[in-house]
Amino acid sequence: MTVKEAVVRGIERLRLEVWADPHAYLKLDLLPGGMSGPWAHLYDRVTQEAIGEPTPQDILAFHLDSDDRFVAYAGPRDRDDSQQREASSRP
Repeated sequence: MTVKEAVVRGIERLRLEVWADPHAYLKLDLLPGGMSGPWAHLYDRVTQEAIGEPTPQDILAFHLDSDDRFVAYAGPRDRDDSQQREASSRP
């Protein structure tokens, strides 16, 4: 599926099966009305730590829609993904 198709279906986390780490995934910022924010967040801790980059990496999502090989990701969430979710739900 494309990123756009995932957004319309309400799928927040995606991955490409060709990625080396089976726990690497892309998180979308879903908005009401079947839309998403302009940024996607790549969680690939193994690779990002190996090259000295922080997790997640924020990337513009607009150019990702040309790829139709994304699949829904239902694996474990990165520890920073969980912390962001908890922080955003606090008053």
